Amino acid sequence: MGARSPRYQPHGAVVCMLLGCAAEPRSVGVFGEGGSTGAALDSSEAASVDASGSGTHVDGSDTAFVDTSAGDGEGPSLDVGGGVETVGPCEGEGCGCTAVDILFVIDNSGSMCLKQENLAAAFPGFVDAMGSALPAGTDLHVGITTSGFALGGSHSENNCVPQETQATIDEYFVRPGEGVITGNGLQGRLFEHDGQSFFAVDTADAAGMAALKTWFSAAATAVGCGVSSFEFNAAGAAWALHPDNVATNDGFIRDEGAALLLFVLSDEADQSLDVESLEFLHDTVIAAKTECGGDDCIVSGGLFSIFCTPAMNAAFTFLSSFGEEPIWADIGLGIGPPPDYAAVVGDALAQIVADQCDEIRPEG
Repeated sequence: MGARSPRYQPHGAVVCMLLGCAAEPRSVGVFGEGGSTGAALDSSEAASVDASGSGTHVDGSDTAFVDTSAGDGEGPSLDVGGGVETVGPCEGEGCGCTAVDILFVIDNSGSMCLKQENLAAAFPGFVDAMGSALPAGTDLHVGITTSGFALGGSHSENNCVPQETQATIDEYFVRPGEGVITGNGLQGRLFEHDGQSFFAVDTADAAGMAALKTWFSAAATAVGCGVSSFEFNAAGAAWALHPDNVATNDGFIRDEGAALLLFVLSDEADQSLDVESLEFLHDTVIAAKTECGGDDCIVSGGLFSIFCTPAMNAAFTFLSSFGEEPIWADIGLGIGPPPDYAAVVGDALAQIVADQCDEIRPEG
């Protein structure tokens, strides 16, 4: 499969993508070798960000994003996961996925109330986009987990850098095997809503697709805010696919013949790489997709803080480790008109259809 160029999506850009507009989406710089590279922000550098996602350094210069494409191109290596054996991509006739699994990781910290509501409001449009983009008869699973691995606490950031000690961060990251933290959707467990830990539907079932709209829109806000203080978004995605969570998550993820979309919704930096290695997080996901083809079966997207992403966002680094950088856009500040969240998710979905499904070996 050819490499897909990383890109930041201004809100509504997917409309042009689907309709064939001429304008190219702009890149904000990403991790990786060569090309443009996101510049890390020093924690002592003061900056402000307005509601549009644009920002200003203390010296008055614009800093909506930092691009160092003129530099040496030596970003962090994302060549991880050498120990996981997977099958190669499918080529020629007879290829094409028959199922799509979509995992949303929703930040459940205190600043996320309005953003969760915005996602819930946008989701019906996303379901309509799925119905149009995916072939009728595609077996669809949609699930939610959260960023939380413990309850409560207090967390603050200075220019996307956590101000707590490593010992404090460790205290609020409890792996499933280290003890169960009581709470819906914590530690990578799927968030159960209305008696369902995930929603299964055939895209040809109009009534089922309508029910999915209702279920997800209610579940996304039921996740809550102020449940956990620290953001472990990448860890939430990986642990959702880990065998330690099979009791609550069994049946959600399919391996052979199924594409996987990982989508993160968070308004701050991610502390996952303070507690887990990138290799572990990547390989945990790949271990659940070995028969399908590993990286070749995974696409990703996100709504992130434009101030922290890509350079200071571990969730972006994690999603990039699957070979192609995520489709993403600014999550906004929770004030004013909500961003077009459905467009960004729709873009990621289009990539599944265009790039992933055609090269996935069907089950059997």
